[in-house]
Amino acid sequence: MFTLDTIRDHYMTIGHIEQRRDALANRCGVNISRDEIMQALRELIERGHAKAYDLDTTVWPPKGYDGMPPLEDIKPWGAYFWVTEEGPEFHNASDSWWPFEDSDDDELRLRKDWTPPEE
Repeated sequence: MFTLDTIRDHYMTIGHIEQRRDALANRCGVNISRDEIMQALRELIERGHAKAYDLDTTVWPPKGYDGMPPLEDIKPWGAYFWVTEEGPEFHNASDSWWPFEDSDDDELRLRKDWTPPEE
């Protein structure tokens, strides 16, 4: 959900996603690895909730990838990710399992009433 929320309102590269991840780790102690982000992006793309595009600004419209781009095209600023129309239907911030409050400033703040699921 962190990855989906990160690309929900903005075109984001892996570098941008990692910056938000680092801020989340500093504020809340939540650690997410690059591998987990990449896996989440892969799943979102496979399900049709996100799409990847080439970041080459000399070509318009941007080239969309069919599926997940090759790793050499992604790191760290080579491709960007964007939520498709189906993505927001999947993301519903009011669900009880979603740990963050809605905010207009793109900051991720843990809800006061949220408790992590037991394993």
